[in-house]
Amino acid sequence: MKRLLRAALYSAVLLGMAVLVPFHHDAEAAALPAKVAIPAIRLAVRVRAVGSASDGSMAVPAAADTVGWYAGGTVPGAQGSAVFDAHVYLAFKNLRYVRPGDRIYVTAADGSVRTFAVAEVATYTDAAVPLAAIFTAADAAHLNLITCAGTWLPGQGTYSKRLVVYATAL
Repeated sequence: MKRLLRAALYSAVLLGMAVLVPFHHDAEAAALPAKVAIPAIRLAVRVRAVGSASDGSMAVPAAADTVGWYAGGTVPGAQGSAVFDAHVYLAFKNLRYVRPGDRIYVTAADGSVRTFAVAEVATYTDAAVPLAAIFTAADAAHLNLITCAGTWLPGQGTYSKRLVVYATAL
């Protein structure tokens, strides 16, 4: 019963804001993302499944060589929005240099590779982050990457903005 409920609906959260989105996969372990590469910024790192942090935001891996994949969402390459995140000072330290047209390669656990092209790079204030666009676009196979940007806010323990890279499967 629990699995059936999970498959029907889950709550994706980012920046402490919840948005209800349909659960898109019941994938075999072999299809799950294992590595991501963005040659334009010389990024080639592991992918680790993440969920929600204790504050309700999307969990972020602490390792410099790891990107988080929101495991409650879409598997990269399937129709829907797969979401990856990492810290701006670790794995995604050069994400701001990605440009439309750049390629992103996601290698699954079975060795198959899914290719995406960057369509847009956008920066938002925390209040303006379009959670639905990041987590729930279902018109094609999307891969959305998110990290911090802007100014460090010591009193809040976070940055003032979010950088989002929107990519579509080729």
